[in-house]
Amino acid sequence: MLGRKFGLTLAGMCLATSFTAAHAQWPERPITIYVPYSAGGGTDATARFFAAGLKKELGVPVNVVNRTGANGLTGHAATANAKPDGYSIGLIAQAIGLYIHQGQKVSYRSLTPLALFNFDPAGFQVGPSKAHLKTANDVLADMKKNPETWTLGGGGRMGSWGMAWTKLSIAAGIEAKKTVWIATGGAAPSLTELAGGGIDMAPTSLPEAKGLIDAGKIRALAVMGEKRHPLFPDVPTMKEATGHNVVAGAWRAVAAPAGIPADIREKLVKALRTVWETKTFEDGMKKFGYGMEWMQGEKLQQFLVDNEKSVLAILNASK
Repeated sequence: MLGRKFGLTLAGMCLATSFTAAHAQWPERPITIYVPYSAGGGTDATARFFAAGLKKELGVPVNVVNRTGANGLTGHAATANAKPDGYSIGLIAQAIGLYIHQGQKVSYRSLTPLALFNFDPAGFQVGPSKAHLKTANDVLADMKKNPETWTLGGGGRMGSWGMAWTKLSIAAGIEAKKTVWIATGGAAPSLTELAGGGIDMAPTSLPEAKGLIDAGKIRALAVMGEKRHPLFPDVPTMKEATGHNVVAGAWRAVAAPAGIPADIREKLVKALRTVWETKTFEDGMKKFGYGMEWMQGEKLQQFLVDNEKSVLAILNASK
């Protein structure tokens, strides 16, 4: 009996040693990054920046896999449902706070958040159809009085730009559900519509609108950031322009499935930060006008909790 117990103990020790050794050797094979949106978009581009950098940093191939559909749910679920062994990670965005309110199981609780690396505050651009309104306060006052006369666009209503607008409308006392939202294919087509007078306002990022702003075809009245955008120092923050301290826009983070071992999580975060700090990564982000911001640990966890609460308020205001 004693021999059997000793044998089981020895076997357990060997298994534990083997498990620890496997962790120590990570990574030994290719890593997959799931992207919840289509190839060619901003989320896909930033994932590929990380893939190239992580390949150099970790010494293994890193493959980007686009899993699109259901407003990002398919791709977010691919990360959440993957094996928590460090070989599957994914990019997540604001919609991660939406699904739980739609009866889905996927949320930040399904994941191990690693790091937020990007934030692009929403702008507040008007086109020629509302040229008589000179300030953000003028626009908000008119929207509050006549919401049904306003047509807006910038992706889906529950996309990043649509949610940014609704968050502002809540603060300004505007009935967002009475405004007309045109679900364009993204920022680019909505800005084209804005310049042509097809819609009245587009809350996309300022860098995306730069060409049309510089050409004088549309006007940026404010930005929903904590500070002014470095490329647009003359555009005030929403707080400066209206008194409403609204910070909203598009953000991107990297996450792993829930249950990933702590040592692998730490190695991943370290590798991601190292890549994020490289000039190559920074140059890639600047080329597309993507803002660089870093957040990890407890601060990121609280950010995701707050995001889910904010999305619920936005969802209710949109019904």
